[in-house]
Amino acid sequence: MIKVVFGWKDNPELSAAECEAHYRAVHMPLASAAFDGVEGFRMLRFNRVRRETVNDYNGREAREVEPDVDGWVELYFESAELMQRAFERPQLGELFDDHPNFMQCDTAANIHVYHVDESVIRAAPQQLGLEEALRGTGSVRAFLDRPVSRATLRSVLDVARNAPSGGNKQSWRVISVEDPAKRRRIHELTIEVAKEYLALSADGQRAFGLTANGRWPGPGAVDLAAARQGQAPTFFDCCASAPVLLVVACETGLVAAMDAELDRHGIVAGASIYPFCWSVLLAARLQGLGGVMTTFAVRQEPAVLELLNIPDGHAIASSIYLGYPENQPTKLTRRSVDDFAFVDTFGGEAL
Repeated sequence: MIKVVFGWKDNPELSAAECEAHYRAVHMPLASAAFDGVEGFRMLRFNRVRRETVNDYNGREAREVEPDVDGWVELYFESAELMQRAFERPQLGELFDDHPNFMQCDTAANIHVYHVDESVIRAAPQQLGLEEALRGTGSVRAFLDRPVSRATLRSVLDVARNAPSGGNKQSWRVISVEDPAKRRRIHELTIEVAKEYLALSADGQRAFGLTANGRWPGPGAVDLAAARQGQAPTFFDCCASAPVLLVVACETGLVAAMDAELDRHGIVAGASIYPFCWSVLLAARLQGLGGVMTTFAVRQEPAVLELLNIPDGHAIASSIYLGYPENQPTKLTRRSVDDFAFVDTFGGEAL
């Protein structure tokens, strides 16, 4: 995350109230338009200085002084490169043309710009709007080297437990894997499947895809045993060091598979477990966390069940990795509603 701070003094020919009124009524909409839809833009904050105090020689007594600046804005971008691209847009010219209407401009260095490395040491849980959370919770695979407390994790699960499930049976069981040896073993098992996945993909297949009348047709010409001996992929490296690993199991006797007798691979039972997994990722954002859910370890289910002492009558649903994100993706690539929603018939009139 890149943070840039712009500070300035008011136009001396106008009152503070006039400068602030112009900024809010005119400049703020210009700024919003300048960064609307810009890749990597995260946030714009306006700060108005009401008073300034100083403490001399580290004393505890503060005295009031004339403020160094009257206002500043904070701009947040996902990277320095994306920030630079945003600043090259022609809309920035409109912002500078408007500055004399509220800002002191006839002095050297009238605008102070600070490029800041911001580290959040502690933050209260974020109050996300529902739409923001649904539109902007992407997979996070890079985490800060910062532990997540058990109390924080309990808060996440306390929110996620309200997820819907068939018959309200709440079949999920969650194991937070803290033991380093167990984590290493789960990572090894996951990497073996990741090697298979890459080999199938390299062969042009949808890896483990239900492409033969709703069933996986098998590996075809791909030698999966040989694939497991190949070079380890790197895209799971971040997960090995994620602060939190949750293995989500499902008590199978509590879920209803309404498609059990259909001539295809079953999917319906997942409706009673995966809403909970998604709720974990949403609830994690309220705590400033990010994460990713994977199902690679499911292919190694017998070994995982034994490793974690999970009793008979349970299945592995997913592994969820959580932590404080290096970057929280908020601009997701998804198909439009026209691409998947129809009226009366599949592929008919778009909704």
